Amino acid sequence: MMEGHQIGMQTGEIKFAALCLSGHGGILVVLGTSLENLEKSLLNYGTLMLFTFCLRLFGCAYLTTTSAPTPELPIFREYSQGLADGLSAPWLQFAMNLRNKALDPLVLTGDAMNDEEFT
Repeated sequence: MMEGHQIGMQTGEIKFAALCLSGHGGILVVLGTSLENLEKSLLNYGTLMLFTFCLRLFGCAYLTTTSAPTPELPIFREYSQGLADGLSAPWLQFAMNLRNKALDPLVLTGDAMNDEEFT
């Protein structure tokens, strides 16, 4: 999946690159990755997308003069990659819920997504 992400970014297929990252997050869940590492990975995917995207658009000079973003919530939303965000947000909220970072661990509502608004 990570190779698919790289190929997608190299060929300008940003949406497919984002889908590969989201799919990789699901694979991490199935493989039993620790919740802490799962959350970190999903947050870092957004940062990875941002830097790769900026590199393609602006070149290395832009990246060296701009402060690096800290991994927070998925940056997929910034690129209107709705499908990719829709696949990664539930996994991220799942990990956050099980790490006691949500009011109700049984409902996928918190910083990563709102279950009632999620379509």
